[in-house]
Amino acid sequence: MIVERTYHKCDLEHGECNLCGEVSDEIIPEEGICVDCYESELFYKETMKGI
Repeated sequence: MIVERTYHKCDLEHGECNLCGEVSDEIIPEEGICVDCYESELFYKETMKGI
């Protein structure tokens, strides 16, 4: 299954990711992590469901 998410610039903020420590303009405020880490976490959770 393919899922496509769209992130709008107004929904993101500038800051440091709590997971990887990278300073980015793509921080998800509710999570405190960058979009890359957030997507990696979602991918891991989806692929490890059956285990």
